[in-house]
Amino acid sequence: MNANDTRTLVSAPVAGGPVSVVSANLASDYFTLKDGVLVWMEAVSGNSIAIKASTATGTSTLSTSAIFRPLGNEGGYVFYGASGKTYYWSASLNQSFVAVDSNLSAADVLTTGKTLYFLSGATKLLYKARAN
Repeated sequence: MNANDTRTLVSAPVAGGPVSVVSANLASDYFTLKDGVLVWMEAVSGNSIAIKASTATGTSTLSTSAIFRPLGNEGGYVFYGASGKTYYWSASLNQSFVAVDSNLSAADVLTTGKTLYFLSGATKLLYKARAN
């Protein structure tokens, strides 16, 4: 992922109407819209990547130290890794919380609603973390 290789993310009402620019600095081709939450990765400065989320009530910056794309977006919760930990952001509270005290690999993660399932350790034990 290169923060200098940006794209533009736009949106338009389903019923028609004007197109609006969501981000002129989309940092990858990753973005997702689910359950009323739009999540994308945006170049912010230098090689820094931010994870942003937008709902009907506004846009929030979830992290400015993103390395990997978000792990899941469902039911108003966004799971993402940053600064060596895995977090979840609640759209209803507009706030992030630590879910797991380590970065998780997207290949070892499944999210459903407010629950994060992940494999960890050499034996790949299955764990579950639930957003409050």
